[in-house]
Amino acid sequence: CDPRFAGYPEGHYDRPPGFDASSWVDQHPVCNEMDRRLDDIYDDEQPMRASTNAAKLFVRELIDPLHDQIGYVTYSTGAQIESELQCLRRLGSGNCNAQVLEDTVVAALDATRAGGSTDIAGGMIKGLEVLSTDENHYGRASATHVMILMTDGRANQTPNTDCYSDDNRKWVSPDGTQGNNAQHCVIYYAHEARDQNVIVYTISLGGAADFELMDEVAALTGGVHRNADRPEMLPAIFQELYELMYLRLVE
Repeated sequence: CDPRFAGYPEGHYDRPPGFDASSWVDQHPVCNEMDRRLDDIYDDEQPMRASTNAAKLFVRELIDPLHDQIGYVTYSTGAQIESELQCLRRLGSGNCNAQVLEDTVVAALDATRAGGSTDIAGGMIKGLEVLSTDENHYGRASATHVMILMTDGRANQTPNTDCYSDDNRKWVSPDGTQGNNAQHCVIYYAHEARDQNVIVYTISLGGAADFELMDEVAALTGGVHRNADRPEMLPAIFQELYELMYLRLVE
């Protein structure tokens, strides 16, 4: 139950081995108050609402539809492309405007709901597809390709068997602990992103995310990792990431 992101009284995230839920609650006495546990904001949707609201602000205030493109992918037990890149290459500059982004990316953000498992690697696969210049996708070869990867949990799904079978692309934590297959797959697709010149910026939400893994994904691809341990931190993080993207364009 993490009050910084409104908490999970029943433990929505994937607990690491040996995790003691009672000690986590004891660290945050507000979680022991039953009236607060039953409050509407103490549910799985709260981190999702905070992140999608910040993402909508990012789209509306920072994305220029005459110069920038943006798409959207969701992942839980699996991963889905909710919106291909919008909208310069798909529609042409004469037809691309803020309303198109509202009708596609923002509408998809509004429809997003929490639930399921945590297939981070699957989300990365779909993100790379969205950014690609292949048929039926709308990436531009001359553009800087950036993925913003957000998670409030720990990887626990593998999209295929290949991604954890490559001994040269496996996750080993800073203390030398070997990762699990789901973590190996995240690292595998971080290498794929790097090979495709995609920069990955990672945002971890709350206290249950895999900070070390997100650090490594960002480091491998030339990005940065930021943790938002409170929802109100997200707009400033998105602003910072946008400024970092802009600096890469002008350097």
